Amino acid sequence: MSDQEIEEEEKRLNDFVKSHPYPSFDEMTKNLENKPQLWSEYSIFMHNCCKTIYENPTDEDVIVKEGKKLYNFRGIFFLQICNIIVKHYSPYAKSSDSAVNSQGRMIEFHFMNVTPEWQA
Repeated sequence: MSDQEIEEEEKRLNDFVKSHPYPSFDEMTKNLENKPQLWSEYSIFMHNCCKTIYENPTDEDVIVKEGKKLYNFRGIFFLQICNIIVKHYSPYAKSSDSAVNSQGRMIEFHFMNVTPEWQA
């Protein structure tokens, strides 16, 4: 993939995030209520980390920083929960644009810089 193609994909991703904000805490808890394990772990802390990761899709430093907060709080389990939520329950999951709906894989890749326990 050329630099220009990467820039175009990043622009589409950033435009998508701007036009599809991360849901509120109440909306997310409602979306997760039929997923007991995710719902039970979805706190304001988790919400804020997931939201920050979602809102900064091309900023590896921010994604790693938020991942470290999650990891330091509850370990690899919280990284996994965050990844599942952002990948499958954020607006990314509803997009038909491959640059957008593949963002979960990029988060997984960046989480390798959080801990050696993480395997993308």
